[in-house]
Amino acid sequence: MIDLKKAVCRLPAMTNVLAGMVSELMAGMSVIWVMPATAPTSDLVAELADILDERGVEVVVGEGSPPIEGGAGAVDDDGFSKVTIQRLENIAPDGARESVVVRLEEQGKASTSRSSRTGVVSSIVLVSPDAALGYQASQHEHVSVHWYWGCFSTAEMSVLAYALSQSTSTETIHAAWAQSVIAELAGTDAALLLEIHARWQPSFGEDDLLGTLSDYATRRGWTAEWLRAQTNGIREPFRPGRRTKPVGPPHSLAPLFEAGVLEWRADCGISVHTAALAQIGGIAEIRRRIWAGQAKYLMPVIDRERTETYQYLGQSAPGLDEFVSDLRCRPSRTGVWSSSWAASEWIELIMFIDEICEGRFIAIRRRADFMRMRRNDLAHCSPLSWEHFRMVLSGEA
Repeated sequence: MIDLKKAVCRLPAMTNVLAGMVSELMAGMSVIWVMPATAPTSDLVAELADILDERGVEVVVGEGSPPIEGGAGAVDDDGFSKVTIQRLENIAPDGARESVVVRLEEQGKASTSRSSRTGVVSSIVLVSPDAALGYQASQHEHVSVHWYWGCFSTAEMSVLAYALSQSTSTETIHAAWAQSVIAELAGTDAALLLEIHARWQPSFGEDDLLGTLSDYATRRGWTAEWLRAQTNGIREPFRPGRRTKPVGPPHSLAPLFEAGVLEWRADCGISVHTAALAQIGGIAEIRRRIWAGQAKYLMPVIDRERTETYQYLGQSAPGLDEFVSDLRCRPSRTGVWSSSWAASEWIELIMFIDEICEGRFIAIRRRADFMRMRRNDLAHCSPLSWEHFRMVLSGEA
């Protein structure tokens, strides 16, 4: 089976993040990488270390203690570049946190100066779940702060779902369900993708899904009481258009980010992990995510079939274009239809078969009516059942 954690590290967005981080380290900057509890921290650190090693940089990985001891402004004078990656698991009190940031700034300033003169660096990466450390360090010139938001988009999660399905020899339509529905439910958390893929089959009911999600949340320590207190008022104010991804989480939502509950999605902005939603009864949003995954995957399939059905009927039964043009000009439809549309709508194809074709194309008409209803479901944010999802892709009606 695919190693999903390693695969996350090699997704395009994460590769770009790591490349930017390496450039900063080679310039002498200190780096703070804020990672929530759901992040595959060990794998990300190992990936960064491998990239630096390929650049001929000595990498030292440590855990458990503050990253810099003694004279923070000192750098090695052996002529070799070195990067220390330090994992700081315990969240520091305010005084210790300030001291760490000051020493990182001094280290970054000294290392940047040396790098510009000699090309040799002695940089530090501090990996921590402490959001307050990231906020404080963001004000410093020689410290760069990175926030780990998980998979950049559900498109990348869909790539992981496809790879996972291939590694488990999943049947094609089941793989499509994983790429669409399960990827959307997983959001930015690859571990949740693996959990749902292993435990929830498409034919299972909603209760089975909610049970899987609640079990995951419980293992993470996300209680319903804590979640309700922390997520109260989390929704962003309404504004049209695509949401802009923040550099880091709002200060008021830092505990959610640290726990791995906070997500960012392109379609709805800052949001809550799907497993956390199951703990607090967020069924409507879970259903919306199922619909969103289906709509992204199925709408192009449905409209491609509509176009091909239009072309087939146009070749097999002359008069379709004239019928549709006349239909759109009827008084009852003024202002509703556009004569410039490239292909007829499902209802127009159905009416053409009913009124002109005199009993022919019965199977096509049945399929067209089924596809019309499924397209209407998706157009009105209504998720499809597994059976209807399967039938759209299998060609049944």
